[in-house]
Formats: sequence, C-alpha cells, structure tokens
Amino acid sequence: MNPVRSATVRMLAGIAIAAWTSAASPVTWKSLIGGYKQDLSLQAAKVKVDELVGSRGVQLWDDLELRYGAKRADLRKQEVALRISPAGFGELSANREMAKARRRLGDAHLLQKTSEALYDRYKLALDWRFQTRQRQYHLDMKAVCDRRIAAMAKLSSQETFDPKDLVKAQVKRVEYLSKAEGDVSSLARIEHHMRQFVPGTGQILLEGELLTPAEIEATLARLDASAVDSFPDVGIAAGEMEMEKAKATQEIASSRRWVSYMEAGYTFDADQNSKERVTHRDNIAFGFGIKIPLFDGSSQDIGRRKADFAEVRLSYQDDREDYVRDVQKLRLSIGSMLRQIVVLDSFAARVDAGKLYADFAMKSGSDPLLLLNAQETSVENAWRIEELRFLMLYEYLEILHLTGAMARHPDINHLLARTPSVAIAEPGSPGS
Repeated sequence: MNPVRSATVRMLAGIAIAAWTSAASPVTWKSLIGGYKQDLSLQAAKVKVDELVGSRGVQLWDDLELRYGAKRADLRKQEVALRISPAGFGELSANREMAKARRRLGDAHLLQKTSEALYDRYKLALDWRFQTRQRQYHLDMKAVCDRRIAAMAKLSSQETFDPKDLVKAQVKRVEYLSKAEGDVSSLARIEHHMRQFVPGTGQILLEGELLTPAEIEATLARLDASAVDSFPDVGIAAGEMEMEKAKATQEIASSRRWVSYMEAGYTFDADQNSKERVTHRDNIAFGFGIKIPLFDGSSQDIGRRKADFAEVRLSYQDDREDYVRDVQKLRLSIGSMLRQIVVLDSFAARVDAGKLYADFAMKSGSDPLLLLNAQETSVENAWRIEELRFLMLYEYLEILHLTGAMARHPDINHLLARTPSVAIAEPGSPGS
C-alpha cells in the first residue's frame, strides 16, 4: 500500500474512533460501580439462591399411597386401601432446620458474589487511576532527562564534562519513554475491560479526589474485625457446616422411623351363584408395621454423616482463622505504609520542590545540573508517596471485600475522599 494512502487511512480511522468515543456516553463511577447488579456471576448466584430457598410444601409423611384392586373372574370383589409411611421422630423439625440452613447458605453465597462483583469494578477503577498517574510520572521523569541532556550539551566544552553522564541521561530518557508507552498499553487493556462491564461507552471519566491515608485509617477503625462470621467467605463455610449438621440430624431422625407404615383398608364383596341370592360382605381392616433395626446399616450411615460434619466444622474453623489473619496482615501493612508516607512527607517538606538544592546551587554558581537533581528528587519523592497511597487503597479495598463491608453498603463510593463516604455519582454532582 502507498505510504501516503496508509497514513491517510490511519488518520481517518483515528478520527472515526475519536468521534465515536466523544459521541458515546462516558464510563463514570455511577455506570461502572453502579452496574454491579448486571454482573453475570451475580445473576447466576441469584438464580441459584432462588432455587435453594424456593417454597417447599410441608412434609408430614415420607410416603402416601392409595391402593385399589378388583378380584375374581367377575371383578365384583373390590378392595380399597390407604397406606402411609410416617416421618421419623423429630424428622419434621430436622427438615425445618435444613430449610433454614439452606436459606442462610444461599444468603452467604449472594453476599459473597455481590462483594466479588463490586471488588472487581473498584479494583479496575483503581488500576486505571494508578496507571494514569504512573504514566504521568514516567513522562515527568522523561522531561527531566530532556532538560538534563540539553544542559549537558551546553557544558560539553568544559573540562569537567563527562560523555558517560550524557549517555546515561539518554539511556534513562529512553527507559522512561518506553515505560510511558507501556502504560498506554496497560491503560488500553484496562479501558477495554471497563467497556465489557459497561458496553457502549466511550471516554473514561473517573474523576474526584481519592481517599486520604487518614480517611482510610478512620474507615478501618470503624470496622468490627471481631465479627468474623459476617465475612462473606466465612459465612459460606458456616452455612456449609450448618447444612452438614442439618443432614446429620435428618439422618438420625430418619433412623427413628419405628413405625414403618400404617394402613386402613375397605373390602366390598358381592357373591352370587345359581342357587343363592346375592350376598354382600363388607370388611374393614387396619394394620401397621414396626421397624426392627437389626443389622440394617443405619448406625453406619449416621456415623459417616457425623464424620462428614466433623470434617466440615474443622474446615470452617481453619477458614475462620485464615481470614482473621489475612485481615490483620492487611491492616498491619496499611499501618506500615502510613508511617512511610509520614517520613516521605517530612522529607518532601524539607526539599520543598528543590529549594534545598537551590540554596547549594546558588552558592556554587547556580549549577543547572544540581537544580535538575532537585527536580528529579522532587518528582521521585512525590511519586513514591502517591504509589504508597495507591498500595494502601488496594489493600483497603481487599479488606472491605474480605469483611463484606463493601457488599453491605453497595450504594456508596468506597474510593472517593469524603467523610462520610459519598454516594456513587458523578464527582461534583449532588451527593458526591
């Protein structure tokens, strides 16, 4: 293809993409986070919960059977019987406990899926903000390298000039430019993922000031970390344990079906021969069966069910302790990063955007390279503080996800700075 024509095609394609992006509705906090209800896994979980907790009729017996028979060649002997197999002693209450355990497990699954849907969207939004800020840092460092290269070019005639320093500056410039291009690629992947969550959208508008470290600490201080059973994943483990306990109770109750059946019957017999007139005989019969639990294996079934319950209970206790440790580790990590930010902020105040170096530069004849060192230090220090803040936010989101706080309050924005937390809406709009 002709190079000129190829360039024209690329330009037209870029214009078309830009026009579509500007015409499409933007990705906002409200559309991204507020659309969690449309998550496919959450919808599937709701269907599953509806099936688990669906209305079930009251079970008063295990089996109910109506029998009918017609006998003899003339079929005039009619028999009708009603046979019932009653539930075992305590089986009805065991069934009710099973229904309750099933509902609790369904609610725990729904809470966990809600938390996952929200966490995925919040993390994606934070990835976009982080990648955008990191690209700006790489471009700022590349600009510092450009100024350093220009300053060294002016000093090339001096005896103190070292060509190696110029080469190093050029290499660093290329490195930062390459990293900035890598950020563009990462942002494209993130934005593509966002548009899968919110189809038909264009520009990304996730603006607003993010939570400060002090606000993160204040929010975490209000969380009740001791309410471990309210954590979504722990709630699922607890629900599964309750299910196994209910199954064991059902197994025991089923083994108590001492009356295996009860039966009531009625027989109508019309008998006629050539010498006698028709005679009618009506008979009513009652009967029942008693179960004799000898060598029927029911005790082994109960033993297996109890062993399963003990195993699930042990798994629940392990999961409970693991999640407590995970939350504690995250909180300790956030506290450590907060102390690092305090130290870096103190250093940034002393540097004061290069003023510390500027004093030395003035005394040494306004050395431009020393001033550039001040700018580079200021940019790096500012980015290090921002990076720690982002890492705090990542771990803060994970804590909200693990504890279920995010799923229990889905209608507030857990990332934007405001106390109390703001509603999911456009930055600057009412309620934001």
